[in-house]
Amino acid sequence: MKPRYRLEERRELKSRLKSVMMHHVGPSRKIGMGELFEQVFQEGYENRINDTRMVRVLVEELQKEGIQICSSRSQVNGGYWLAATATEINGYCDVLTTEAVKKLVKVAGLKRMALPALLGQMALNLKGAEDEIPDEAA
Repeated sequence: MKPRYRLEERRELKSRLKSVMMHHVGPSRKIGMGELFEQVFQEGYENRINDTRMVRVLVEELQKEGIQICSSRSQVNGGYWLAATATEINGYCDVLTTEAVKKLVKVAGLKRMALPALLGQMALNLKGAEDEIPDEAA
């Protein structure tokens, strides 16, 4: 697999990914990483983790664009699917939020700060970054 893709190739891969995902709506119809890779890239893989990294990158990009792709990391029955209901997407977002908070608790511990103090510091940093954006870019 090529490590980098031109913009046009990336768009084509994302289009293929969305097309494949249309057949996997709801957690009962999820598709595994390996199978998803093979269908999107139209080639096999040797190492399921390393060779399929680009699928994860494309999924993340589509999620940031608002495509409601959910995932499960279960060793036995993990995979990707499109959310069929608001309840599914809300449940998936709850899992992501819990993971994010756990990571922030770890950061707070490493910095020897209380979590609220860390969150306040982060909010100030974000506010400062917003203030630096020119009006025409906002």
